[in-house]
Amino acid sequence: MKKILLLLLIIAGICYYYNPPIEDHINFLSSQAPEKMSSEGNVAVKIQGNLDFINLYVASATKDKQRLSIVTFGVFKKVILIDKEWLEWVSKGRP
Repeated sequence: MKKILLLLLIIAGICYYYNPPIEDHINFLSSQAPEKMSSEGNVAVKIQGNLDFINLYVASATKDKQRLSIVTFGVFKKVILIDKEWLEWVSKGRP
């Protein structure tokens, strides 16, 4: 039992060390932004203004302030896009 607990603590520590910060989420979303949004400039500022950052210590996520949907999820320095329509929705203008 002690070995399992020790193993879980080590895995949690590794996950915490490699937990992606908000900058990684914003950079990923900026790279995925449509051309219309990229041509307007200040993509990162527009994206960051519409997101809340959630730090789960072993993983991180961002959620939309208005729709309350999870936009990205990150673990082990990898960021995954969950809400694929969110970037288009922000680029068209929020209702």
